[in-house]
Amino acid sequence: MAVILMMIAIAMPQNASAACSHTATAENATYDWAGSNVKVGKCVAKLYCSKCKALLETVTLTVSSKSYIEPTCETEDEQIWKATGKSTKYPSITYYSESTTYTWGKKGHGTKGYNAVYSWTGNYMDAHCFMQLTCLDCRQMVCNIAANTVEKDPNGHKEPTCTLEGKETWVATFDIDMKGYVTYKSQNSKAFATPCNGHGNTLNYTPTYTWSTNASNPTCKLTLMCNDCHNNVLENYPMTVVEAEASRVEPGCEKAGQAVYNAKYTFTERVYESRRYAAKSDRTYELAACGHGHTEGYTPTFSWTGNEIEPLCDFTLKCNDCSKVVVNAQKVTPALVEGSRVEPTCEDLGSIDFSVTGNYSTTKDASFKETNKHTFSIRRKGHGLKGYKADYTWAENYEDRACSLTVVCLACNKKVIDNKSLELVEDEEEHVDATCEEDGHAKFSVSGEFIEPGFSRAKYSGTSSKEYVILAFGHDIDENSQCTHCGTSFKDPEIFELNEDEVYEAVASHVVDGMIYNRSFNGGIWNTWYVPFETSVEKLAESYVKAAYIESVHNYDDDKDGTYDRTVLNVMTLSNGNIHAGTPYLVMADCNLDKIELGKTTMAAADDVKNIRMKSASHTFDIIGSYCGIDASEMTANTNFTLDEEGMMNVAEDALAPYRWAIKQTNGQIIADEANNVKALQILVIGEEDQETGIRTIYPANEQKTYNANGIFDLNGRKLDVARKGVNIVNGKKIVK
Repeated sequence: MAVILMMIAIAMPQNASAACSHTATAENATYDWAGSNVKVGKCVAKLYCSKCKALLETVTLTVSSKSYIEPTCETEDEQIWKATGKSTKYPSITYYSESTTYTWGKKGHGTKGYNAVYSWTGNYMDAHCFMQLTCLDCRQMVCNIAANTVEKDPNGHKEPTCTLEGKETWVATFDIDMKGYVTYKSQNSKAFATPCNGHGNTLNYTPTYTWSTNASNPTCKLTLMCNDCHNNVLENYPMTVVEAEASRVEPGCEKAGQAVYNAKYTFTERVYESRRYAAKSDRTYELAACGHGHTEGYTPTFSWTGNEIEPLCDFTLKCNDCSKVVVNAQKVTPALVEGSRVEPTCEDLGSIDFSVTGNYSTTKDASFKETNKHTFSIRRKGHGLKGYKADYTWAENYEDRACSLTVVCLACNKKVIDNKSLELVEDEEEHVDATCEEDGHAKFSVSGEFIEPGFSRAKYSGTSSKEYVILAFGHDIDENSQCTHCGTSFKDPEIFELNEDEVYEAVASHVVDGMIYNRSFNGGIWNTWYVPFETSVEKLAESYVKAAYIESVHNYDDDKDGTYDRTVLNVMTLSNGNIHAGTPYLVMADCNLDKIELGKTTMAAADDVKNIRMKSASHTFDIIGSYCGIDASEMTANTNFTLDEEGMMNVAEDALAPYRWAIKQTNGQIIADEANNVKALQILVIGEEDQETGIRTIYPANEQKTYNANGIFDLNGRKLDVARKGVNIVNGKKIVK
């Protein structure tokens, strides 16, 4: 179809004004395109006056510069013409025009053919095919359509076997009307695999069993043939072999046995798992006689006789499987073990080792070889070849009277008798009984003896004696406060109270059920302690009181001028044990107390006084305790010291209250120079040197009054002009600078 896009015809007036002076420009021209298709390209330009519209000229233009756009499957082609020319009357005017013409129309699909892509679904039993058709001109998909027919190809059929797949070929036919375009016809085929039948489909299987000949490790291998294809589906395949229950007859060492074994295996066809075949077979094996010693081995017996001089040994071997003796009392020759001899001592045996080797070997039985060692004892020498040393140990007092004997062998220095208790024999003629208040005495003797077992030549015998003092046993007071021995009457209260300002005057030692000691104690301060009753460290601890005993005394020359500057009284705290009556101690309460309550205790006699005397190089120190106190006339300045109410060492110029103690110094025998008299006394608690309670405040004897009033002192008791770095005692108080 041809279309003329631009056809312009303008009718000009027939009678133009003759008087018009014609003028025109290119815009006053019109163009007439002639022709009905692309093969005719003509154009005529007509020029009109711009004033009167008269036709001035007609010019046939030159048509050139043809432009062509190819048609596609679905779009038409396009041609463009260009017309140009010059005016014959007006040289300045150039004519130009373009024309667009559609001529042949679109091509349509399939002029260059099609490209077909086939897709199959289904299987060998039911197949389907689809085709995608693409135009080779424009590369567009024009359809996706199912086949007109899909049929089996009789020449494309192949039957499956047991192991190989078969084949079924399907052919798809397409006959497509493209509705105005080029039509399309084609065929396509597809081969689908037919599954294999699997072994044993119709005629099942034939098994073949191959058993091993070795009864110790029975095995069975299965060869399984498919009866359909006569091929082996299994060949020499190991089966599961188990021993039949209760079938075994065990062989003996010399008698054969038997065992029945079952072999089983279930074959599953790899394609059709539901198709199975159970293969099974039985086999009876003879179990050969095992021979001696193969299972449980042997039990050897080495019988040693003789001695270290002439050792003898017999070898017997029994089979542990059948209990039969295979070697009966065979004599073997002992050999000395080098370096094994151990010499005997007084009481220990010596020893020497010998060894033998027992052998047993046959072609049928298990072999045996074992070495056995035996130790022979060498007779000991016995104690006392060089004599003995004897020690008799007697108890110190009559109440604990006893004697023990220790005997030492002089050859080996070993105690053949170690602290052995001996029976005491009393000399009746020497015995004097004690009374409540009078001591008696008794004499005892003992006999000691030691005989070395097996050596009658080595023995010891001896005697010893000791005389004991039998202490007065004191009064035994009954419920009527009367001594059951001598009849002396004692009226003591059931609970005894001891006051610090009362004098204790008991005439004899006695036991009270309870006691209260009334005395004021300042917490954290040491106090002197000298009391007439017994107690224990643990009992004092229940009242929050600790105790210390006096250990030693030492002099010190601090300024190295040849005279003593201070004397230290060393004390040590007690952690356990008893606090004895009539013995000086130091005690400290953890808090303020006004009394100490004790349970049942023993009260000493009022005159049961035990003072302590200690010596240094230049002085003798007597620690004097008193139940009734000491008068001031007996207390001398610079020679007597005690603790004051603040727990500090002080010159004892006043009377000493009851149940306390004081220290009195006198010149010793080595140095008797008054210049060396003690000027200051210090108490040191051993183990607490770095604590505040370790070193107590010191009062110099010749500075006592000044110190109590006002002054500065160091910890050694020396008066200072000014306080120094460290700890100072200022007006009775410790100050750290």
